[in-house]
Amino acid sequence: TGELYAFQISFEMRDTALINYAFSASGGGVGSIDESLTFGFSEYLNGVENYTKILGARPTSCTCTLDRGIWIANMTFICKEIGLPVTSDPFTTPSWASEPAGSAMTHSGAGAAPFLYNVVSYPESRFSVTVTRGMAIQAVNGTNQIEFCKASTRRCEFSVDAFVKTNVLQTEHNSKTERTATYSISTSPNKDFSFVDCVITGWSRQKTASNTDAFRESITVRAGSVSIAAV
Repeated sequence: TGELYAFQISFEMRDTALINYAFSASGGGVGSIDESLTFGFSEYLNGVENYTKILGARPTSCTCTLDRGIWIANMTFICKEIGLPVTSDPFTTPSWASEPAGSAMTHSGAGAAPFLYNVVSYPESRFSVTVTRGMAIQAVNGTNQIEFCKASTRRCEFSVDAFVKTNVLQTEHNSKTERTATYSISTSPNKDFSFVDCVITGWSRQKTASNTDAFRESITVRAGSVSIAAV
């Protein structure tokens, strides 16, 4: 047995640097899941600024959602240690982040027709993608804290609420044919979610006679692999 800590963060996306630690394949080196991360944050407790350090962190899941216009990321990390809040800076050479100057990524920054499935564009109103990382964790006799971990598995799913124009997505769900898919995150920086070996595992559509809104269909897709690609 050993100690293992976890924490969650939620933020508006301004770039893809942090989420790439969750989405990247093993073996990517700097900026990928291969690296463990150090976090620090400060907060005021009883009117006094306190600092907390987090050591040896790796992401176990990340969900990025574009809904109501803004990209939101939710990430879960496991880590070796979360220190107690202290009133003095726990880092010897800190480089504290400043408030980002750029704006949050929004749907309008992704360009026209951001979602492609099998190289066909589908108008949609909501997109969400989740990657889950399995971790191989090693404890060392004589220590309370977990000393080593590495990413062992990667699972990716995404879901889309699309406007119904044809029966193609329903047909794809029935056939279970593997396809490619992309979703434009932003045109500046110019980044896409790029998926391969995609299979539609869930499909639904609601029909209401009294509603004059356009029909929408919802799909859930399992992807064999995902990357954040510069285009």
